[in-house]
Amino acid sequence: MLVGGIIYGHYLDRADKKRGHNTSFDFSDLETTDFEAIADKKKLSVKSTLSILLVPIILILLGSVGPLIFAEGSFLLGVTKFLGDKNIAMLIGVIYAGVVTRDYITNGISAVMTAAADQVGLILLITGAGGAYGKVLQSTGIADYIAGTLVEFNIPILVLCFLTAQIIRCAQGSTTVALMTTAAILSSTVVASTVSPILCAIAICAGGIGLSLPNDSGFWAISRFFKIDVKDTIRAWTIGGFISGVTILVIVSILSMFQDVLPGL
Repeated sequence: MLVGGIIYGHYLDRADKKRGHNTSFDFSDLETTDFEAIADKKKLSVKSTLSILLVPIILILLGSVGPLIFAEGSFLLGVTKFLGDKNIAMLIGVIYAGVVTRDYITNGISAVMTAAADQVGLILLITGAGGAYGKVLQSTGIADYIAGTLVEFNIPILVLCFLTAQIIRCAQGSTTVALMTTAAILSSTVVASTVSPILCAIAICAGGIGLSLPNDSGFWAISRFFKIDVKDTIRAWTIGGFISGVTILVIVSILSMFQDVLPGL
């Protein structure tokens, strides 16, 4: 966060000021907003606002810990799995948000849905295309080929974990798929190595952070929600994430030198 976010962000800010480049944030819709009228209206409390964000998260967490608490095949386990499904949890979250905010929204449901679709439409399109592309790459076995090729070069295990996750992430966009695929491919290699599997797992996660390209839905979420162009998104988001990942790899490599004395490794 410090290196890839604050320090690199400060560098970008200074570089832009030197060449007279100012990022344009298109918030023209605020120009027609009657802020005095908004100030006179009732506002959601902090608790209500946070609850809208927390409801789907809590449901998903419940679905994750359910198998650890309830017996296999039990009714309660089935309920937690159903409510914890990300699609069901998000649907419940939307319904809950609508109920909580019903007294605060003056626009009709059509206007609300139209504004929401305008923001997330491209993100959903890219996510769907990226997911389909990722499945194609998985079916071709390219991930196994990449990992096998890298292993032949006798690369240090931490660097191998980082590079494999990074390449798969760049190829198909999804961080989750990159992390899970890399972990499955390199699991036996990690076990056979002398490096702590915890540090290897962190190195894999570091590889999944960097180089968020336009085939990643997160890339478009940043670009669309902050209303910045593709070039500036790459400069700030993609390169900044890559710097963060490399920083993590460097720190993990240093920790590996002391893994025999550090607890938990």
